[in-house]
Amino acid sequence: MKISGIKAVTYIWRCLLHIPVGAVVSWVIMLGYTKHLPSPYCFLPSFVGILAYIGFIIYELNEDMRKKDFAYPDIGGSVWGLILYMAYWVIRG
Repeated sequence: MKISGIKAVTYIWRCLLHIPVGAVVSWVIMLGYTKHLPSPYCFLPSFVGILAYIGFIIYELNEDMRKKDFAYPDIGGSVWGLILYMAYWVIRG
């Protein structure tokens, strides 16, 4: 599938708009490890973050089935957000 002109700009824009979604989910996942929560509760933020991300992916795929607007730029942008925040968290130490 060849993408040109306005469609390419739209896909890039949609990808950039969804980077914060991945960053917020990544932050929630890491919250349990950075706040030194007591042992039974340290996995709760990770569980909530993973559930939120699965919900986001289901929402995007459902929207793609209804509107046929291709969900991959939205999901791809959120994956970039996850990767960038995880890299920041690892580098920051």
